Amino acid sequence: MLSNPIFDSVMTKIKSMPETEWTSPTGRQLWRLAAKHTPPELNKIFIEGAQKEGLFPKPTHCDENGDALYSLDEIAKFFGQTPEEAQAAYAEMLAADPDICEGIHSGPIYTLQ
Repeated sequence: MLSNPIFDSVMTKIKSMPETEWTSPTGRQLWRLAAKHTPPELNKIFIEGAQKEGLFPKPTHCDENGDALYSLDEIAKFFGQTPEEAQAAYAEMLAADPDICEGIHSGPIYTLQ
C-alpha cells in the first residue's frame, strides 16, 4: 500500500487532538485535508469497510471504468439529511477547499444492476 506524507502528517495531527475537537472548524479542515490526500488503496478499504458496517451507502452508479459514483441526493438520503442540508455541507467544503471539484465526475454515468 502506498503512503502519502501529507495524509500521514494530517492524521498525526488529528490523532493528537481530543476527539471533542474533531468537529471544530480546525478539526473539519484537517479531516477534509486527510480525505483529499488519502491514498486510493486506503480510501477503497475505508469505503468498503464503512459499507459493510452500514455507515456508507452502496453505489448505484458507476463511471465508464466501473468506479463507483454517488450523487449528493443519495448521500443526503442515506445520512438523513435534506438535499438542501447536503448542498450546504458541500458548499462549506467547496469554500474551504475549491480543489474538491477535482473529484466530481463529468463523463458518462451508468446504472449498476
